[in-house]
Amino acid sequence: MRKVIFISLIFTLILLNGCSSKKEIDYIERERDIVYRCDNTTAKEQLVKHNYFIESGTDFIGTIESMEELNFHYKIECLRRIDKGYYAVYKVNNDEWLYILFQYVNGKYIISDTWHFERAIYKSDFETLVIGSSTIDDVRKVDSCGYEMLGLMTGSLPFSLHKTIDNCLIEITYTNNVISDISYTYSENVLSSFIIDIDIPD
Repeated sequence: MRKVIFISLIFTLILLNGCSSKKEIDYIERERDIVYRCDNTTAKEQLVKHNYFIESGTDFIGTIESMEELNFHYKIECLRRIDKGYYAVYKVNNDEWLYILFQYVNGKYIISDTWHFERAIYKSDFETLVIGSSTIDDVRKVDSCGYEMLGLMTGSLPFSLHKTIDNCLIEITYTNNVISDISYTYSENVLSSFIIDIDIPD
């Protein structure tokens, strides 16, 4: 009896392992099909046919983690190859663009960053803002696509985040919708560092 149970257990483990391998193979094939669509020469305006209405890149992604999963929910129509991986381009809110960067981690292309913009913005565009007098509306005139967290949070002032073409991450905090502080951080790990020339906005 014990021998029969042992044999049954081994057989079950083999089946489970086979199913797991089949799922992994299917995943790799689906991801490979997406990567084969990569095009670094055709303008994004020609490749992207669908438009999505979103609040921010973070809201668009939600709990999605991988290239394959993103493509399942929102077909990737424009995929670019770069040194550090790939990025997808989506048209959003009619005249804005959302970039989603993927990096290869543990056998999968995982989402590592997003960048949402209407036009090209630079650090210098924010230097016209004045702490203590400029408001959130003034900031939106500079960058209408910044990530905003304006609701009250315990131990934290309302803030917004902005990424620029010249690789600067800008954090702005507010008191009663008036700017109380602006901080600038340069980083190579922002998506704007990796966009190919034909995708750099005007």
